[in-house]
Amino acid sequence: MPRLASISFSVGLTPFVAKTHQSGGLLVYSILFFAVAWFFARKPSKIMVYVGKVLTPAFLVLLAILLIMVLIKPMGHGQAPVGDFAKVPLVAGFTAGYSTMDALAALAFGIIVVNAIKGLGVTQPPRLRRTPFAPVA
Repeated sequence: MPRLASISFSVGLTPFVAKTHQSGGLLVYSILFFAVAWFFARKPSKIMVYVGKVLTPAFLVLLAILLIMVLIKPMGHGQAPVGDFAKVPLVAGFTAGYSTMDALAALAFGIIVVNAIKGLGVTQPPRLRRTPFAPVA
């Protein structure tokens, strides 16, 4: 869990925080990060409501901003991929994602989503296999 706050801070905010303020900034960011995480995790039965009504719109807005910034100010200046990303991009991407525990985190989050859907009253296996955003008729 502590890795979540430190990595998101180092990737997202470190470039914008002066080196002299990074330790204090990480402390403040970690407190805010875990306060928000605690807010969403305190009621596991409401996780689908939070994801659907709060996190998904916020994610879509941030993703749109990211895509716009990629078009306005791209990184790498059109350089060709190197190393394994040039030879076998799918395998290299999967391996890099797995190294960051994304695959294992997805499994853990999947269990939480299934339990939240069960908490909403869906108990039949065919309905559980549908995506949580598909209408359950």
